[in-house]
Amino acid sequence: MKALGTALFTPSLVRRVVVALLAAFALVWVTLVVVDFAEFRRATRTQEGLQRAVRALAASLDFDDAARAAQVMQATETQYNLLRAESVPVPFGPILMELARPDGTRVYASKGLQTQALPAAGTEPALWTVQGKRHGMATLATPHWRIRMLEPALTDAEAVWLIARNLVKSMLIAFPLVLLPLWLAVRRGLRPLRALVQRVAERPPADFSPLTLDLRYAELQPLEHAFNELLRQARSGIQSERGFVQDAAHELRTPLAVMAAQAHALAAEDDPQRRAQVRVELEHAIGRASHLVHQLLTLARLESSPPPSRQATDLVELVQGALARAEPKALARSIDLGLEAPDALVAEVDAQVLLSALENLVHNALAYVHEGARVTVTLGRDGEQWRLRVADNGPGIAPEERPRLMERFQRGRDARTSGTGLGLAIVAQAARQLGGSLHTVDGLDGRGIGFEICGPA
Repeated sequence: MKALGTALFTPSLVRRVVVALLAAFALVWVTLVVVDFAEFRRATRTQEGLQRAVRALAASLDFDDAARAAQVMQATETQYNLLRAESVPVPFGPILMELARPDGTRVYASKGLQTQALPAAGTEPALWTVQGKRHGMATLATPHWRIRMLEPALTDAEAVWLIARNLVKSMLIAFPLVLLPLWLAVRRGLRPLRALVQRVAERPPADFSPLTLDLRYAELQPLEHAFNELLRQARSGIQSERGFVQDAAHELRTPLAVMAAQAHALAAEDDPQRRAQVRVELEHAIGRASHLVHQLLTLARLESSPPPSRQATDLVELVQGALARAEPKALARSIDLGLEAPDALVAEVDAQVLLSALENLVHNALAYVHEGARVTVTLGRDGEQWRLRVADNGPGIAPEERPRLMERFQRGRDARTSGTGLGLAIVAQAARQLGGSLHTVDGLDGRGIGFEICGPA
């Protein structure tokens, strides 16, 4: 019972189509009722039906014989009311007739009119009350007769009810005839989706190869393309992660091997001077391994974290703080570390992500330039973007090597200092997280190299 209830309330495309079709039929039914009611009101104002009936009756009274005319009127009244009783499902009352001479002398009157005085010729209202009920009335004068016909008038509520009742039968007949082809079309149209579900369910967990399906419907073809694109991205991501793990293991192997060798040498060395030298080398290896692990964790966090939460930040204040922390390292090598920026520049950014990118750019610049060099950080606004540039006048990087520098574990061929090759990869990922991009620019004094991050302000 619980499973049946769950199935009934589970969203279903077929059920949705049926409900939509029911709503469409209800809307059509209401529209037809409104249209027919408007037509009924128009016909009531003009008494069009009665006028036609009176003209037809006058055509059969083209003679001057009162007795015979009375018989025709009686027969016609009986026939009309029999037909009316068979066609109208609810008894609204009979049609009444009167036949009189042009001077007003009655020749024939229905039972309901025999004691009822009708208005004089030429003053007939659209509606006339007979025995307490309103009737529509039509009059036609011929050379021999004045013919009148009266029909019980329906109220608006009675007319709407009768119109709606008559339309329901037709709608009930049409509904299954429309529903069946539509239901079959939907079932047939969903068959490729069921095939897609089955193919996905049958695939091994590690299979990210493209799907090959016959989704011949134009509406479903983008689904196959999007799904295969998702598989391609997953395949590419897994390959990238495998390469990342392999490269990380390779990069960690060297400092760990050095640490093991230095630790072994430190334990076996008796000379105090030599022990001090080995200790320094061991601390250097530990520092390099620690820096590599920190870089790996930073890159992994940026690549796997959701979009950052941006808030209004003064970029000038953030950059000044980062340069103040890097100043001691620059002074130790007599490097001129400068900042060119306005007094304030507020933008919606994730401060920690931007700070991570800036620190890596400044660290790289200070590590690769010679003593006494210049490193300049430039911050500014260009239209709807902010731009952060770190440029130096160091040895620079050959133009053909620059495109691959933003990949993981990639360094210039002429690099003279140790490094992990992860700094620019971290900066590039941070720029993407900020909604911007990273690209290389010219260095200072016609030398060196610069890196610029731009993002939406």
